[in-house]
Amino acid sequence: MRIQYLTFFLVLHVNPCVPSGYDVICPLPPPCECDRDDPIVYCRDKNLTAVPTITKADGLWTFYLGANQIRHIASRNFVGVTLQMLILDSNKIDSIADDAFAGSEDSLIVLHLHYNRLQELPVAVGSLRKLMGINLQGNPMPDFRKDVLQNVSSSLQFISMGSVEMPKWPSNLKYLPNLISIDVYDVTFPSIPNDALHMYKANLSFFSLYNTSLKALPSLDGLDSLGDLLFQGNKNLSANAISNAARSGLPNLMHVTFQNNNLITLPSIFMNSPKLGALSVYSEPMEDIREDVFSPGLSKNFIYLFINDTRLTRIPSCVSSLPTISRLQITNSKITEINSEDFSGMTRLASLYLSGNPLSQLSNDAFMTINQLGDLRLDNTMLTTIPKAVQNIKALQDIDLSGSPVECSCASLGWMKQWKTKPSNLQIFGSCANIHMTIMSFVSLEVPKCAN
Repeated sequence: MRIQYLTFFLVLHVNPCVPSGYDVICPLPPPCECDRDDPIVYCRDKNLTAVPTITKADGLWTFYLGANQIRHIASRNFVGVTLQMLILDSNKIDSIADDAFAGSEDSLIVLHLHYNRLQELPVAVGSLRKLMGINLQGNPMPDFRKDVLQNVSSSLQFISMGSVEMPKWPSNLKYLPNLISIDVYDVTFPSIPNDALHMYKANLSFFSLYNTSLKALPSLDGLDSLGDLLFQGNKNLSANAISNAARSGLPNLMHVTFQNNNLITLPSIFMNSPKLGALSVYSEPMEDIREDVFSPGLSKNFIYLFINDTRLTRIPSCVSSLPTISRLQITNSKITEINSEDFSGMTRLASLYLSGNPLSQLSNDAFMTINQLGDLRLDNTMLTTIPKAVQNIKALQDIDLSGSPVECSCASLGWMKQWKTKPSNLQIFGSCANIHMTIMSFVSLEVPKCAN
């Protein structure tokens, strides 16, 4: 997945470097289409069975040829253009001629071959002297050819790999010493050698695991450049297994994502992570977060915490004590009430999303210390009124109650007439459950008529 960052960067910053006076000569015929401004050909999902005949065209090209029915990449298949990026994912490719990429040996930087039928790494890949990123996941490759990897070892930095046919960690990966990003997909073996990542101590920045059967991780200790971790769909991987892999901490860790891994708590991997900026947790069956997960040493950079689709029934106290968080989302979980001490230590909180919880009660003393809160999302909850606790928020700009069964009546909302410090620009989103009117309209037009 991290190779997409490289692809995106190249599209933004490299593709525009087209010769002055560039005229669009589309090198591939219809149904392929060329971008009007940049040397990019879009030919995805066109039911192609082969690469179309190429017309010579100047420029540094990107070809999108994924999701077709291509089975073979022929000899000198791209002569006539100079390729920078070649996207061939999700075809039926089982063979690539040794000289398939002739003419682009010193220009092709990104190659996507994922989800094809290749049983070994093609020799043609070894001819790409400037290759920086390659996607190989979803091909039935047990390992990678040593000679091919050695040929691209000086330039290759991003690799995505793995399939159910890969029986163990690929030993020949050791011939790629300059990797900064490794993404692993769909492997069924239970563990990775403990020292598998040690050779990347100086340079590995991204490590991601998708839908694996792993029960144990390699040691992450000493990976002082590791800034981004992602775990998604690893059903056998426990929080303890992740914690055990990073016993000494990850000093440059900046962003972590956990999604659909069957975690019942968060791993303890943040104890020595002073650069942590964002943590995202999605679709994990967590019921609580341990008090010791977040260390006091977390820096002012830790400003984003996103938690969605969990079994949390309350705001964890360890979250309420995080003073640097500016945006907090705890959505689509099981939270039913907000107490006075919730968020009490979150003095910099500017945006709070509690959407999709069965929330029905908020203490009148909630939000007392979060004076910077401007954006409050309470949509799709069980709230039947605008909570009186919003009076405690001095910087409030908008409240979203869309999809919540708010009763618009003087009994429910009449208190707002006495809210002397209500911000003049306050916006309230949502509709009344009992009458055909928006909540904002009722507050503006009807609340002033309510008896004191």
